[in-house]
Amino acid sequence: ILRHSERLVVLWTESYFTRLWCTYELASWFHLGKSQIRFVPVSFAVLSCMLMFALLAELLFAVVYEMQTGLIPIWLVFGSWIMFSLFGAISAQGPVRELGSLPRQLSEFSVQQTRCFCCDSDHIHPLTSENMLCDRHLVY
Repeated sequence: ILRHSERLVVLWTESYFTRLWCTYELASWFHLGKSQIRFVPVSFAVLSCMLMFALLAELLFAVVYEMQTGLIPIWLVFGSWIMFSLFGAISAQGPVRELGSLPRQLSEFSVQQTRCFCCDSDHIHPLTSENMLCDRHLVY
């Protein structure tokens, strides 16, 4: 799948570079000679959903108001625009701040410091109590 893709979209959190398989995915991408990567903070998705629900609520209010009065007041249109602009700007500060830590994470990255499920579980599966092979032996 990676070989036939033009761009890699990484749904990124601040813990992304601490997980072994996430970094393996990036290494595979670069190994294929690819370079286009887009880091999208997961918190942007949450923000987008919140804005969409707020917009839907405002639209529903406008439809009900219009059905009752026969018109949509200009204060509703401009008020909604101002409210969504302010809400979006304030809500986007956190994800933008998170994304600002990406260069530091890249510069401090060490594959030896990444974590994997097998090592976090002492190589014993928590549900079956069976021994697990170490992912690190597969990766390097």
